[in-house]
Amino acid sequence: MSWLVETKIKIEDRFLKFIEKRAKIRNTTKNEVINEMIKKKIEKEDIPDFLEMGGMFTTEEPFNAVEDRKKMRDGEL
Repeated sequence: MSWLVETKIKIEDRFLKFIEKRAKIRNTTKNEVINEMIKKKIEKEDIPDFLEMGGMFTTEEPFNAVEDRKKMRDGEL
């Protein structure tokens, strides 16, 4: 079930600039960007940060850990 709740929030200028930039790049609205960011954050709550785990892992394909970490931080992975 989906509910639409309208509310007002105060967003710091630095965050608003980021949201506006992301909305323009993705050709969408600020509301869509904010909702997407909230959804990703909520979904991540139950997923531990692999850097905090401190464990080792192997992969079949090479990857760039620095770039992947940036993508994870930005919610792209």
